[in-house]
Amino acid sequence: MRIAGAALAGGLSVAGAVVLAQEGGSGPRLTFGLSQTFDVNDNLDLDVESEGSTAQSFTGLSFGLSSQTELSTLEFFAGTALRITDGPDSGNEVEVDLDGTRIGLAYDRAVATAALSVDGRYTMDQIDTTLTLADFGPGAEVPEDFSQLQGTGMRRFFAADAVLSLGLDDPVGYEFSAGASALNYTDTSDPDLFGNTRARLGAAVIAQLNEVTEGRLGLSYGSFSSDNPDNSGNDSTDINLGVTRALQNGTVGFVIFAENYSGDTNNDDRVGLSIFRALDLPAGALNASLGATQVEDQDPELTGRVAWSQALPDGSINLAANQAVRNDSDDNPQYVTGIRFGYVRELDPLSQLGLDVGYALTQDILDDDRTSSASISAIYSRSLTEDWALDIGYTYRQRDENDEGMARSNAIFFGLRRAWEWRP
Repeated sequence: MRIAGAALAGGLSVAGAVVLAQEGGSGPRLTFGLSQTFDVNDNLDLDVESEGSTAQSFTGLSFGLSSQTELSTLEFFAGTALRITDGPDSGNEVEVDLDGTRIGLAYDRAVATAALSVDGRYTMDQIDTTLTLADFGPGAEVPEDFSQLQGTGMRRFFAADAVLSLGLDDPVGYEFSAGASALNYTDTSDPDLFGNTRARLGAAVIAQLNEVTEGRLGLSYGSFSSDNPDNSGNDSTDINLGVTRALQNGTVGFVIFAENYSGDTNNDDRVGLSIFRALDLPAGALNASLGATQVEDQDPELTGRVAWSQALPDGSINLAANQAVRNDSDDNPQYVTGIRFGYVRELDPLSQLGLDVGYALTQDILDDDRTSSASISAIYSRSLTEDWALDIGYTYRQRDENDEGMARSNAIFFGLRRAWEWRP
């Protein structure tokens, strides 16, 4: 159900942005959502040998608040689903729990010479429904614990970030940032899943080199601690230098960086370079970067990122791809690749067809462990009334961990949803 929802949301992101821009206006806007979905999955846990089919019911509720003034923007969202499950994991007895909980808050305020941005997010998911890239949102970012998620239990994730910019109109400005995140598991069947906490502090000097060119020198410090008794924690420092030039149709620039990690499980130095281009399109946008990162004693690894969105006369297309060197939930370095494609086509004024394709690959640098997953989801949606809509779809998933064998699953689903808004 959530894969299909992500496919539809990803495909509609461009059109939604256009609608919000057209609506404009100030003052608060409240949105409400209600959904009821039923699905049947022949291998919910993505085991190599399926233990049997699972029937599920999801009853979802959501609430959103947005408010915009000349100086500030506030966005809040909260949603969750009551899941009723009958399958092998529940001993063929009915189980009731919460799944797919999302809470997000973002606040931005800007004046002539300063700007503040704050955002926080919280997610809570059942592990047996978070096994592919599509379960983590419409983008191509691979979660840090992707290769370790298996079995059953609850996964909770929290993150908060803040950025303060000063001297926006001055030849030299300053930026200060802070962030923290926490990953936690409860009631898991896998004893090797350990939570962690991360914290980061950063500062940067931003120089206006000329009317269209900006230089940046940044320094940050990070800390990592784990619930694993064999992992006492790690520290990291990062220094980066970048230049950005504004063009008539976007921006272009480059960044070079050097990182040092030291601690109980991770001791290495990394250097890298990235060239990026942001391009404004008539009915969309394209952001791309290409570079390389070298981990100490390893060959350089190609890195890059692509994010493309395009509104079409009868729908929209979204494509995201990401290849990077980053740390997993134990803070060990790994190569990650994520690819995501979404397409929505309007069949007539009342119905549309959505397609979502996702692929993710992680490879640990220290021990060459590999985990890959892929998913394909198709969803047909039809408006029944002004507020109510019908969804029918099919999802295919597969997962392969350390070449132990390919696990596959098929699911069909049917659901009703309602969304409405109110301006006080």
